[in-house]
Amino acid sequence: RPEFALCDENDVVVVEHESWVLEHLFKAPDTWKVRGLPQSIEWERKYDGWIRVKRFYDDFNGTTFTLIYDIYGGRRIKLTVQGNVAPDNYRLVWKASGINRDLLKENKHYVGVYNEGEEAVVFDYSDVYRAFGDVTAVNTSEWATGKKIDLELYVGLVENRLWLDPNFGYETQGTAGYRVLGIGFDIAGSKFTLSEAGSATSITAYNYGSSTSTTKCAIYDSALNLVGETEENSPLLLDWTTYNFSPSVYLTAGDYWLLLWTSAVTDYWLPYDDGTTN
Repeated sequence: RPEFALCDENDVVVVEHESWVLEHLFKAPDTWKVRGLPQSIEWERKYDGWIRVKRFYDDFNGTTFTLIYDIYGGRRIKLTVQGNVAPDNYRLVWKASGINRDLLKENKHYVGVYNEGEEAVVFDYSDVYRAFGDVTAVNTSEWATGKKIDLELYVGLVENRLWLDPNFGYETQGTAGYRVLGIGFDIAGSKFTLSEAGSATSITAYNYGSSTSTTKCAIYDSALNLVGETEENSPLLLDWTTYNFSPSVYLTAGDYWLLLWTSAVTDYWLPYDDGTTN
């Protein structure tokens, strides 16, 4: 399997050796075996601070799949898996060694490694865990401070096709916040790649306004053309708010901007997860 080191934005090594492998449950006796041999790796700089790494696998027996890293600013790595596999029970395993951090934070959405008082480097598998539906458990084994970790995501039975990231965005509440204070008419957004065509019916955001304000969401394509915008809303509680498209917006596969606009002139919050303990 291909392995390479991961560094932060200052080119300091965080993990000396790491790789993702797809394993299937081999019968009689039951044991996990690797499926698919690494064929090639591609690197692409999408935008400043956003690098995409693709690893291509093939077992020459009907299983072809791709592991995709989207690396944002050297601190958050989002995992996507797609391809075609033979029917079987599967798990994904992240094998990392030479971890140059003392502390580990993990849950069913991500694992972060960090030193006390420093921002964590986060490996985000939230879409892998949440979107596929058959992931039954996440297990972390062999953790030793600054040394080694095996992170196991149990996918379950896959009948024919493997596609683990249909979500257009993130679904976790977050522990930190991007705050708009005394500005007004502010826009916050992120870039996303949609791998399959489909229709957008709504956008749900975790946000808060301390005073009455108008908010709405919009989607722009990579050429900065408005594709569609939602109805307006006025969130007053720190909670999920759903913004509906009427009618729904059809999107082809490609790169998009997902934006949230607010007219708040006093205080408005967009929480996000910074991967640290607080």
